[in-house]
Amino acid sequence: MRVSEDAAPGDVLATPVDPLTFEDGGWFAHLVRIYLTYEDEDRHAHWDSTHAFPISIAKRRQSRYLSGFYTNRKQRRSRAGPRWKVFLQ
Repeated sequence: MRVSEDAAPGDVLATPVDPLTFEDGGWFAHLVRIYLTYEDEDRHAHWDSTHAFPISIAKRRQSRYLSGFYTNRKQRRSRAGPRWKVFLQ
């Protein structure tokens, strides 16, 4: 640990590292296909859940539409979660 703490940050980045690669095909190709499908379907849901419109509590209380809109966007990530768990199993 001391060696990495004492080294300059640039020295660590200059150390060559062999990349990890996998053969094209087999289980890894299947994993990639499933992940790409998940990513395409749920990327927007994750973005929506973390980038909510700034709708004040007062405005949400005045309008059922705004309240529902805000709540729906916040819950999209939880709906994507079960599909992600299936992907990981």
